[in-house]
Amino acid sequence: MKAFGLNRHTQLIIQPKESRQNNWGGFLSRPALALWFAVFLVCTLAGPFGTYIDLELPQRGSYWALVISACAVCAAISHVIVQRLGPPKSILISDLLLLSVITLIIVPWVWYIGQLFETDFMLNSISIGRLLFYVFTLNVVAFFAFRTIIQKFASRKFADDPELASTRRAPVLQRRISDLLDGDIIRLSSNGHHVDVHTTDGSAQFRMRLSDAIEAMEPVDGFCCHRSHWVASAHARKLEQENAHKLWLVLSNGDRVPVSRKYRDRIKNIGL
Repeated sequence: MKAFGLNRHTQLIIQPKESRQNNWGGFLSRPALALWFAVFLVCTLAGPFGTYIDLELPQRGSYWALVISACAVCAAISHVIVQRLGPPKSILISDLLLLSVITLIIVPWVWYIGQLFETDFMLNSISIGRLLFYVFTLNVVAFFAFRTIIQKFASRKFADDPELASTRRAPVLQRRISDLLDGDIIRLSSNGHHVDVHTTDGSAQFRMRLSDAIEAMEPVDGFCCHRSHWVASAHARKLEQENAHKLWLVLSNGDRVPVSRKYRDRIKNIGL
């Protein structure tokens, strides 16, 4: 295991090798590769965007192989970039952000490949604005087709493997950070405009509200012991009274979290 300092918002991120591979796994799975190949065949034979007229069959095959390969790589890179931004406020925002990043990364490559093959469509018939619109529209169609195929493939795997099926019950926040951190989430702490996520394998910091992070922990049982701290019940171990005014909650990893006066009676009733 290795520690990575990814950006100024990340304090410590521990990313196992197998977790990093998952960033690319969905784009290189058998159904995904079958989808990429099907798109390649259709584009090579049909020759959309003027390539049927401008290019002979061998050139057309090379052109679309480069374009589709670039799209697959750019989509995987965009997926990693969006995941590094932390849990989104909604799935719709996450999807729109991913599609936008994919479009911005892909367009320069599509433009360059078109210039390289000297297609009339790229040289004379389209502006950057129209190309952005076309690529974004095609990305939307491909994105949802890709998601549908992957979900159907994954659902069969979940149905056949009880261990995989259990991961479907993992909280949203756990799934969103799975490419950065493995292990159970022990606690969440507010830190200005960020939330520190502490797991059994390390800690990371994300720009989000504590209330949103707590909501994303459903259905994990947990509680607030302070206005800035949420704790998973399974990792709460004991209470330590420092003095008449200071009470601490000790967690499974040895962390001590303050317990505010507002939550003291409720936590003492838990029976720690």
